Amino acid sequence: MGDAFEPISEREKELAEEIQKLQYAMQTGIMYMVEKGSKTCQPKHMRTGINSALIFNGSVVRLLVEKGLITREEYAEAAVADLRAEVKRYESELSEIFKSNIKLG
Repeated sequence: MGDAFEPISEREKELAEEIQKLQYAMQTGIMYMVEKGSKTCQPKHMRTGINSALIFNGSVVRLLVEKGLITREEYAEAAVADLRAEVKRYESELSEIFKSNIKLG
């Protein structure tokens, strides 16, 4: 089996593009939170959390795909849904901070 995250179908390619778009939107939200002095955005805490999350997530997805319980496409679709929710969370929080309707991405 090849790389578990290498897009192979047109749908997976579309999902990969949507994931990247949502990640950029989330990145913008994090940038504004850092600028506003958020304590949860300090580099040491973020790096440890990010590294751990990436490793654990990758391990679970790899095992589920290898066992045939999910497909890469199903995983990508779920990731898009969850990234959309995270972007909305940042939009809501930033809209409250800036007293304006913030749209990311």
